[in-house]
Amino acid sequence: MRFAATVAGVCCLLLLNACGTTGPMVQSPVHERPSDHPSELEAARTEYFEGVRAYVQDDLESARLLLESSQTRIAVLADLAVLDELDTEDAESIHAKADYFLVKIAEDEQSPQLAEAEDASAEPAAPAGGWHVEHGTIERPSNDDVERWMRYFLGDGRAVFQKWLNRRSLFLPEYEITLARHSLPSELVYHSMIESGFSKHAYSWAHAVGPWQFIRSTGRVYGLRCDWWVDERRDIARATDAACRYLRDLYVEFQDWELALAAYNVGEARVRRQIRKQNTRNFWELKLPRETRNHIPKFYAALAIGTEAEKYGFVVETPAPAAADTILVDDCVDFEVIAECAGTTAAVLADLNPSLVRSCTPPDEKSFPLLVPAGSGSSAQTALAALPAERRIRWARHQVSRGETLSQIASRYRTSVHAVAEANKLRSMHFLSVGQTLLVPHGAAATRFASHDDRPASSNSSSKKSTYVVRKGDTLSQIAERNGTTVSNLKRWNRIGRYIKPGQRLAIHGGSSSPRYASNSSDHTVVKVRRGDTLWDIARKFGVSLSALLHANNLSRADLIRPGDTIRVPRRAG
Repeated sequence: MRFAATVAGVCCLLLLNACGTTGPMVQSPVHERPSDHPSELEAARTEYFEGVRAYVQDDLESARLLLESSQTRIAVLADLAVLDELDTEDAESIHAKADYFLVKIAEDEQSPQLAEAEDASAEPAAPAGGWHVEHGTIERPSNDDVERWMRYFLGDGRAVFQKWLNRRSLFLPEYEITLARHSLPSELVYHSMIESGFSKHAYSWAHAVGPWQFIRSTGRVYGLRCDWWVDERRDIARATDAACRYLRDLYVEFQDWELALAAYNVGEARVRRQIRKQNTRNFWELKLPRETRNHIPKFYAALAIGTEAEKYGFVVETPAPAAADTILVDDCVDFEVIAECAGTTAAVLADLNPSLVRSCTPPDEKSFPLLVPAGSGSSAQTALAALPAERRIRWARHQVSRGETLSQIASRYRTSVHAVAEANKLRSMHFLSVGQTLLVPHGAAATRFASHDDRPASSNSSSKKSTYVVRKGDTLSQIAERNGTTVSNLKRWNRIGRYIKPGQRLAIHGGSSSPRYASNSSDHTVVKVRRGDTLWDIARKFGVSLSALLHANNLSRADLIRPGDTIRVPRRAG
């Protein structure tokens, strides 16, 4: 993949993701049926990040245990089918990323280059055989590095290689036709295998996407559409054509396939710089990142095994790619609606159209080509033409202004808060940035984004909503019990997992009928903030000091309170 697994890069990633604690590595736990599904997902996420940290610190054994434990938790949740759509996407992403690092760990343990990875003076062994290349053919040299990777793919990496072979037949027809059209070697199929494992959804830490692992900028240079609605890096036909043009340009520049493939992997500027610096065009002598130094021998090993897979004991399946018809769709229509017209499922449409990343066709476009199962094209096109306008999703783009809340935005477009949050994959309904652009679905079809008990917001409605400020020691179960609701409701309303922190504001729905004051225990009273109230006013009214009130609510003098917030007022002694 287009990623060099450097310590600095992964450390930056960990910092950006605010990834948990720095505690000691732990052994893989025994997993039982989870009682709190979001908690299990958070535990899987924490173990994943700790595993990455262990990998950075070269503690490969702890890294493997933690990453495998993370995947086991996710597998249990998948078997139970208890996660909602957003959590399922998170779980799949964590599982795939853990897979990536598990492969890297296996490679590092197998490759003797690991011991010399930090030795700047170590020189890679030159190939014993020549690099015999014409523009239309690639022949494998014989050297220790290639043999080493062949032993890995036939040993510890055998299951991974079998998985790649199982996918190969779905990609091969398009690859071979496109490579031939561009007069490129058919062996370059195995470049895609090493880059992505023949996966349309492959995603690297360098943000490279799809079977040919394009980063966004390079994809756009070669004509791929990459925006909020469409990502053609995932489209087999378009991405393959772009990759062929990119590979051809690299070969024209470097006149050597090893250098061309290295440049594809790490970037042509890096290869040019090393050629100038070291005054050599021999790939095996260039000091390139370990990921790239391994990429070429891995490519050769995959080429050698893949072309004679049965000889090496692999089972080669040849399922034909799914046949499809093309229909033309105007404006934004949801996959669920199109699936009804085509007599199929939204999942099938998503698999046939991987470049449509929002599970619908893009808005404001006429005659957008969409693949549907073979034989259903004519009937689907007819049914789609008769589709009433209210069954299409209508979208508005809204730029957040200072002071705006998600509820106000939903009210303006007469849709639900949950629909806006779901459509924009918002992790919290309470944190918006000024200038942030939200895509707001409205109209009847927008209900696909709403939960079964979500209602459109109304500007003149008494929404029965309050805000609770989390105090030190609070738990979700305590807050839910105190406010007459459930933990699952709190998590859904606030788009949170198992963790809360003092000072965090939680939305509580259905509580507007509660009294102004509610005595929750013998040591405090809960007060609902009214318009115009200040913390000083509340403290004076109840005869307590401002500092005591701030301490009881884990607030500072700089914190603001809003109408509907609940404040805990400590009782005076005596």
